[in-house]
Amino acid sequence: MAYFLDDYVFAAKYPFSSRAKEIMRSMSINADEEMANAGFSRLSSALNGEIRRKVFLHEDDAVREMVEYGAARMILSQMRNRFLTSKYAVAESKKTFAYLGDEAPENIISLAADVGISSFREDGARLTMDVADFLLYAPRDVHYKLISRGLDAGRVPISRHEQIRIISEAVKKYAERIPAMQAVPPAIKAAAEKMYALLPKIEPQKISFKEGENPPCIEAILDMMRKHENVAHTGRWLLAVYLINRGVGNEDMLKVFANAPDYNEKIALYQIEHARKRGYKMPNCSSVVGYGYCVADCRITNPINWRGKSRPPPPKAESKNDEKVKG
Repeated sequence: MAYFLDDYVFAAKYPFSSRAKEIMRSMSINADEEMANAGFSRLSSALNGEIRRKVFLHEDDAVREMVEYGAARMILSQMRNRFLTSKYAVAESKKTFAYLGDEAPENIISLAADVGISSFREDGARLTMDVADFLLYAPRDVHYKLISRGLDAGRVPISRHEQIRIISEAVKKYAERIPAMQAVPPAIKAAAEKMYALLPKIEPQKISFKEGENPPCIEAILDMMRKHENVAHTGRWLLAVYLINRGVGNEDMLKVFANAPDYNEKIALYQIEHARKRGYKMPNCSSVVGYGYCVADCRITNPINWRGKSRPPPPKAESKNDEKVKG
């Protein structure tokens, strides 16, 4: 099959696409030191949070990008490191989001199908998708709550911007799936060893809480952080406000947020200090339900009121009737 420059450019921007796989299958590429170094460079950029849009003027530039992508995944397969894999998946998702804004509608639909979403449908100016796909791939954010949308015959209306965001989330899930390699080339093994040296020598620290000290909703968010999962903005805000109202200092809070794959200390500190200065109070449980972070029936009105296993209830105030009985 003959490929044109537009095909190569599309494949380079979206190296996980079926078009990119077809092009790569038509070529003979050796997993040598040059290829391994390209993958190492891609992972290093992801680790540092560097997201750059590239311009591909020649087929060779596009092929180099696809090789770099493939090598990065080979290195990840050898390392099996959750932290780096999450960092990489976030970077691939953000690159996709940056490119898709300029993409033709037919290319967006094609790419969505490559990452598991084939239910987008256009009816004039109205764009919808299947509710099952929406629930699976939509970000965990209050703006994507199903209750605020007009569900019609199993279809969910979305905007163009939301479509791109949802596809980017699907790309992140796709990128996190790294298949194991049976035979790892020596150059890839060597690149993996070099990559280990760039990872944090010590895993990001966590605040030490006693078992049962936090309400289930907060514990669920903390657990996502511990697993280096990318918690949505609403979840991070809830966690920050909760910790502030628990009297946790900025330094200890940063230890928690450092587990996020897209962690940026300067941005995190700014957001924490902003929430502290504004004096935000912990939202009631009804709001937590609306945000999608309620995971249990605690029978309390606000997460900050949680007593759990290790926080004893406040002393019961004596009533006048009690005083009469004592008298």
